[in-house]
Amino acid sequence: MAQDMLVCLKWKDKKPVYFLSNHHDPEDSVMTNRRNKDGTLQELSCPRLVADYNKHMGSVDKADMLKTCYAIDCKSKKWYHRIVWHFLDTTVVNAYILSKESSG
Repeated sequence: MAQDMLVCLKWKDKKPVYFLSNHHDPEDSVMTNRRNKDGTLQELSCPRLVADYNKHMGSVDKADMLKTCYAIDCKSKKWYHRIVWHFLDTTVVNAYILSKESSG
């Protein structure tokens, strides 16, 4: 693990993607499968940072979708009120996700 450093990584999949992390070792890699244009699978080495990002990105998308669907719709001109509502929405979605996970 990269304890006292910030890792900056550029990964080119279909287009360049840039990452910053203080958690991943830049030398750590895993094998992953990519589908070619003709439908065949190709195994290639991928930095663990990219693999972890791809693994957990679906959860972030789902949380954003839930937050959009069930947001507390309070308009305000004051910026700090919007921040409070954002964190309240996020807290409610996280509580819902934890409740669903614990009840099965």
